[in-house]
Amino acid sequence: MKPFRKLYFGLLYILPAILFFSYYPVIRLGSNSSMNFELSLPLIWLVIFDIIAFVGMVSCSRSSFIGIKRASTRTAKSDSPVRTGAGADSDKTRPATESQYKGISDRKFFLFALFPLYATLSIFWSSNHTRAILTAGIIWLLFFAIFAIVYLSPLFGLPSKFRPTLLKAFFISCIIICVVCWGQCILDVCGIAREHTLLCVGCVSQTFGFPHPSGFAIEPQFMGNLLLAPTLLSLWILTKPKIRVATVAVLAFLFSSTLFLTFSRGAIYAFAVALVILLIFTIAQHKFRPALIFIPVTAFIFTLIAQGIFSVVGPTRETFVSGVTKSIHQLSLGIIDLRPQEITIREEVNQVLHEYATEHPSSLVAQRMEESKFDGYIAESTDIRLGLNSIALQTWFAAPGANLRTVRIGHDCPHNSFFNDTCASYTVINYNRYSILFGVGLGSAGTAMHRAFPEVITTPKEIVQNQPISLLLELGLIGIILIVFSLLLAFCPQIFPAKFVDGRSATTKPTSTFWQHPALPLLLSLMVAYLVTLQFFSGLPNALQIYLLPPLLYFALQGNEKPIALSK
Repeated sequence: MKPFRKLYFGLLYILPAILFFSYYPVIRLGSNSSMNFELSLPLIWLVIFDIIAFVGMVSCSRSSFIGIKRASTRTAKSDSPVRTGAGADSDKTRPATESQYKGISDRKFFLFALFPLYATLSIFWSSNHTRAILTAGIIWLLFFAIFAIVYLSPLFGLPSKFRPTLLKAFFISCIIICVVCWGQCILDVCGIAREHTLLCVGCVSQTFGFPHPSGFAIEPQFMGNLLLAPTLLSLWILTKPKIRVATVAVLAFLFSSTLFLTFSRGAIYAFAVALVILLIFTIAQHKFRPALIFIPVTAFIFTLIAQGIFSVVGPTRETFVSGVTKSIHQLSLGIIDLRPQEITIREEVNQVLHEYATEHPSSLVAQRMEESKFDGYIAESTDIRLGLNSIALQTWFAAPGANLRTVRIGHDCPHNSFFNDTCASYTVINYNRYSILFGVGLGSAGTAMHRAFPEVITTPKEIVQNQPISLLLELGLIGIILIVFSLLLAFCPQIFPAKFVDGRSATTKPTSTFWQHPALPLLLSLMVAYLVTLQFFSGLPNALQIYLLPPLLYFALQGNEKPIALSK
């Protein structure tokens, strides 16, 4: 059992670091018309961890069975008429007969498994069976991994200094990835090719005038999402007593400034919402520190200055002011517009330089006179996401299938009004009430949207840029109801009858330890932040941190152990 125990906790130690490699390196196994077959390090970790956890669970169950059997033998011997009194009712056998998984019963485990079971069942009516099977496999792997972290880990015996070791590994890996992100930006403005910096196509300086890093993730929004947990964790630790404030403050500044540097609106908005929740808790608990506001604000200003400097030294004809103002314009969705509106001396100089570059195309000036593609807020990016959400909802409402009713879906309509008979063109599709209840099947969102709107969704590889809407399309109302039910069962079990939750073994009203957790401000703010980010993308394999980090921090930060080994 010892080798498996060491390997089990060793895998937990490296999990935060592994999650940063969500896309690079990647093992490409081919593709078909509707998906790419790729294997990343987090997915490999997930498979190995579940195997080790399952072996450990079987070993624990076997040991428990042997313990119960031996305890029964001792109890039978103690029932001899010779022994009477208090000694005959020994408490030593009681722990062996209790459930070994504290906080969960067989009934509750089954209730939690209803959503994965239903998702697996939807394979039968999915139009993309390959993707459905693979997605169902990932859901089951995540389900068992969460169960193992929360309920199985305590049975293995917590290693000494588990919490400080885990958090140090988390912070060290995050420091390294932040350095990588800043390094990507520096290399990009120095003219290093994107193939070497691993920046995505739209992340280079030529897009806005300054780069925004993606680390080892597929794009900046996933990198920003990965930085949410360490940033909020470092800020939360600042509220704890007996810590080296300066050390943690530097970490919080580095993490938050790198998060802003990713230029991911989803991650930045989520961080702002989570920070408000964290501030509310700290004020209510009389643990507020000015650093909780000072660090994010100064980090944001520092990042704006860095973006302005990158704009000046980069390969485009941008100034410090244009870089800063374009950043603010994009992050504010075009609401705050501080960009220069009149012709300035810089523009006149640029005109002269442009004429010189035209006459001397091989000169150094000509090589550095590239124009950035966007002058500020990209409305098209938002419109595309909203358009995909609209198409996904309409596909869910009127998926191709049974000929029960016809609905006119208009195209080229004003204000994106699809249901409009006065549109220049329209398509008649079938109304399918079964898709509303059961969805189009796991993994078939792209295929269904392509079939319903082939002139708009030109490839079945398209995904919905919104996880809740994607789940609604694929699993219908029943899938959403089961997700909400699982969340209520996890966080508000007291609203259900005791026998419904725990069956015949129920003795007390079910409760959740989440709301009494010592790290509740951190956990709640992080989960809300993840919920916000899920409105901006959908991509299960690229966002495993959303499902694995909350239970890991829940397990690591419970109890009376010191938060980290940074005591004075």
